[in-house]
Amino acid sequence: PIHMVNDSGTLFISIGSRRHLKASGPFVFRHAVPDEIATDDLVGYAVKTLGYASFALVTAADHDHSLELSSMFRKALIKHGGAINVQADSYDPLTGSRNLDAVIAALKKSPDPLHGVIFTGAAGEGIQLAQAMRKARMAQPLLGGEDFHSEEFLGSGDAVNGTLLYASFSADRKSQKRDEFIGDLGQAKPDRFTALAYDTFMLLAEAIKTSGSVDSARIREALIDSTDFEGVTGKTRFSPEN
Repeated sequence: PIHMVNDSGTLFISIGSRRHLKASGPFVFRHAVPDEIATDDLVGYAVKTLGYASFALVTAADHDHSLELSSMFRKALIKHGGAINVQADSYDPLTGSRNLDAVIAALKKSPDPLHGVIFTGAAGEGIQLAQAMRKARMAQPLLGGEDFHSEEFLGSGDAVNGTLLYASFSADRKSQKRDEFIGDLGQAKPDRFTALAYDTFMLLAEAIKTSGSVDSARIREALIDSTDFEGVTGKTRFSPEN
């Protein structure tokens, strides 16, 4: 499909994609919060605003995205001066199964007191890790990616309270745009993909108006030139990298 849309000059906009699309061609766009930017902002907030300095980094190595996300968090910690005092993996390659007991044991052996535990695996396993930490009387908050912004994770009880995460969209964020979106959609708690799709449609409509044309090449240029569009997910702009 990527070759087909570029050859035909058809706009292709991927919603919420983790895949890097920068080398896919001139008519392919990705509308999502780039993890590279979000992890940097989250770590910067934890270090500079909250004063966190000592971290554990826990990966789920059987998931490619977890490996990539851990790499991004590691880069952000180096940039902002956070120290990784524990590195652990929730996946045991010898048994092919989860081993959270080994993770908890590694956290307890940290040479310095930990201020936060970064976990880059899925939401369900994040819940299990948080519960295991509380059972072990460890009060440090989890830090994680957008997978944590889900009904499953957020509604899982006291163990996940205090978690730091980032998200494309939160239905709890009050704004006029959010109220219009909820009204149009007729749902109280839409997910981030619905919000991104809604904003993408509105952004595309605005680009058609701005270009004064339905020619895809001219609409593409209007999308690239757009810098001040604000929707329910915040301000959107496209760059060659993302």
